[in-house]
Amino acid sequence: MEVIRRRRRIDAADRELVRLLNKRMRLSIEIGHLKRERGIPLFDRKRERDILRRVHTVNGGPLDSRALRGFYAWLLGESRRITRRELRSRGASGRKGTR
Repeated sequence: MEVIRRRRRIDAADRELVRLLNKRMRLSIEIGHLKRERGIPLFDRKRERDILRRVHTVNGGPLDSRALRGFYAWLLGESRRITRRELRSRGASGRKGTR
């Protein structure tokens, strides 16, 4: 069944997307810790604009650029939220539970 095979490929792509999204979040958290240690603000408007511009540039379709931009805007916001939550849950030492 061709439909079943293609759905399995979609399922594999979904697993890879989730893996990559979680990898991105872990990297964002690491950067958040580094920024906090160095006294750098977490939010960098220029960096986020650059990301949105780059995503638009590399999009070869068939994804709609507006939809992709909306997804990335959500992703960046979620990244900030998760990073702030993680920084609150870890103390200055970076160990979980030390406030």
